[in-house]
Amino acid sequence: MTTAIPLEEARYGTHIQNLDLVPSHIRIAMLDQMVTLQEQYRLKEALASLPDPYDFVILDCPHTLGLTLTQALLASQHIIVPIAAEYYPLEGVTDLQETIRFARQPNPRLSMLGYLVTRFHQRKRICAEALTKVQEMFGAEVFETLIRDNVSLQSAPAFRLSIYEHAPKSAGSEDYENLTDEMLSRLSMSSHLQLVTKEAAG
Repeated sequence: MTTAIPLEEARYGTHIQNLDLVPSHIRIAMLDQMVTLQEQYRLKEALASLPDPYDFVILDCPHTLGLTLTQALLASQHIIVPIAAEYYPLEGVTDLQETIRFARQPNPRLSMLGYLVTRFHQRKRICAEALTKVQEMFGAEVFETLIRDNVSLQSAPAFRLSIYEHAPKSAGSEDYENLTDEMLSRLSMSSHLQLVTKEAAG
């Protein structure tokens, strides 16, 4: 077994100002085989060990339930649940809510920031039905911003660019800018968003 390296050494800076990343690895799937209490709090302890704390740390978790998600919930303050505007993604939300409820016992500061409807297409009936269902289930916790189905959002990762660099005038760029404003509003924060274009980054 390889020795884990400190989180500080695992992160790397990006060409976007004030944005660092810590990549994932296929071996993270092995976490579900480690059920000790110490392993559950490893991520929380790693974040606390950073000498220069960040304003925001976003933990992008897989859609499956397991120790990876549990570690993230124990280390977090707020949760954003993306729900694709389709039928089947709604089925897993109930199980996720149960996991969140159990995580709040050792982490009482954990709160729901909002449910985010993604892959929305206004001309598809299933999308409208899914949105209505999500709003009925979660009410005011649903973000007003919808992430529309957008080709630019799908192609940006292939170019290793953010949506703001790849297609700054696209619907995807507009939607995520609106989401950021709405998130900051819910956190009672304000910020002037500085979009990084491909030209400015170069």
